[in-house]
Amino acid sequence: SGGALLTANAGFDAAGAVTVTGSNSIINVNAPFSVAGTLTSNTSGAFNANADGILTGNLAGSSTYTSTATTTFNGTTQLSGGGIMTFKHVVVNGNLTSSGNINLRVNGDITINASINLTSGTLTLQGSPGLVKTASTPSVTNFFILAVGSDAVITSSISFNAGGTLNV
Repeated sequence: SGGALLTANAGFDAAGAVTVTGSNSIINVNAPFSVAGTLTSNTSGAFNANADGILTGNLAGSSTYTSTATTTFNGTTQLSGGGIMTFKHVVVNGNLTSSGNINLRVNGDITINASINLTSGTLTLQGSPGLVKTASTPSVTNFFILAVGSDAVITSSISFNAGGTLNV
């Protein structure tokens, strides 16, 4: 009840930060977009990506980020905050790191063209085929807690490390 609602039906490129703030505020994006600065979703707000998105900056928040399309991480990106980040497909073209008690859920593929070093939080693979690697040699592929859902199938041509817990 209350919050602001913004629906973007045309694509956009944000050279700076995008922040969802305010109780129950929501941004719905229905066309391809990119954010070069930090994308933050605070309090009880939500950022809903219903189209492909490119994130060059960080992704942070204490509420929700939901993507029903492909989210591409370019450059060095840090995921942080205690919110839930749900993705359909993820492409990592840079260095993806984590801090804080992040909660990531991927319902489709993860394509790793560079490195993932998630030293905190939980990554849950809920879809099939699961983890996909396309680069010949990643520099790092680490997960703190990796959980694999009952419908997920992991197909990986690389080794990866679960530094905390592996739940299958």
